[in-house]
Amino acid sequence: MLSWGRVRRALQPLVLRYWLNQRAQMSVKTRVDGFELEIFPTVFHPRYFGSSSILARFVGSLPLAGKSLLDVGCGSGLIGMSAARVGARVTAVDINSEAIRCTLTNAERNGLRIDARVSDLFSALARDQFDIVVCNPPFLPGKSRSLADAAFYGGPNFNLISMLGAGARTHLHPGGAIYVILSADVDIPQIEQIFREHDFSVSRVLTTRWLLRETMVILCAR
Repeated sequence: MLSWGRVRRALQPLVLRYWLNQRAQMSVKTRVDGFELEIFPTVFHPRYFGSSSILARFVGSLPLAGKSLLDVGCGSGLIGMSAARVGARVTAVDINSEAIRCTLTNAERNGLRIDARVSDLFSALARDQFDIVVCNPPFLPGKSRSLADAAFYGGPNFNLISMLGAGARTHLHPGGAIYVILSADVDIPQIEQIFREHDFSVSRVLTTRWLLRETMVILCAR
């Protein structure tokens, strides 16, 4: 079956360039999962791409009251806000300063508290540790050319995900877990092996479909 993910990747030069060059140049307001959001220019839009809302709903279903959670690549702040809404103490990081401003604006608008910092993965976190790390990573092959398309392109051979796995070892409390969401149209076994090479045990905790049959998978690495 031809999935939306395969169609989207076949049309990357057209679809992604249109979004990045046109839609990413303006602030827009939207509502997702009960949150009122403003999406700033260059920030990943959680309604155009279903991965953020799927991971946000999953995170919001976890028993997070009183736990510390790190949202890596926070974008609009949707995932971190879903965790904060159920009682987590949330830190959010993103390499894009506009994403940090967007996350803080949206958290305040929705009456939630999030500590948000500009950070290249874990670079601004010193020795901070967390119970849970969550990430909606860029998993398309290729090199990003701007802060906007850094949300899509994670380098060759899933380089960014490999750096995420390596860094998470330092920033997780003993017994902690990292959750990432991926399209089933990419090589998930290769990504699972990346986490195993960083001494994680890996399981698939959710498989679901959105839009035109694209299957999304959430991995848990402990």
